[in-house]
Amino acid sequence: MAKRGRKEKDNWKKKRRQEYLEKKEFRYYIFCEGQATEPKYFEGFKRYIEDNPIYRDMVLIEIEGCQAETMRVIGKAEEYVRKNKIAKGQIWCVYDKDSFPASDVNGVVQRAEVLNQKNPDVQYYAAWSNECIEFWFMLHFAYYTANNHRSEYKKFLNEKLTKFLIIFS
Repeated sequence: MAKRGRKEKDNWKKKRRQEYLEKKEFRYYIFCEGQATEPKYFEGFKRYIEDNPIYRDMVLIEIEGCQAETMRVIGKAEEYVRKNKIAKGQIWCVYDKDSFPASDVNGVVQRAEVLNQKNPDVQYYAAWSNECIEFWFMLHFAYYTANNHRSEYKKFLNEKLTKFLIIFS
């Protein structure tokens, strides 16, 4: 009797996984500017959903660290959707505003609007944060509305956190 070929066995696995994924009602694909910090942040949400028996079989969350900025994030998202033949879902492009020009930051929103006209089942969204994560940490200590550079945030946090032996460099 002839052995099954490795390729045939792999195709069976891919087909079964595809059938399983198609049963997921809600699909979210998150493309992050960073390759480490942001994906870890969203992995926490994913883990929380996957651990919940109510949502586990309803929600699919895929997270991709892009190591790219603004317009390149949405470009990588488009490439992923095309390459993986994504037919349904929400595509989230997450990036920091940093000091990129407004045309780049807003360009993602404009590109998403164009893509959303093409296929109502695959919708793109842009989500951006302020200059840095330190700002979010700072908001735990004080209401802060000034538009300062990252060095000012670090100075503020170092004053608050030195009693815990935590220092931002």
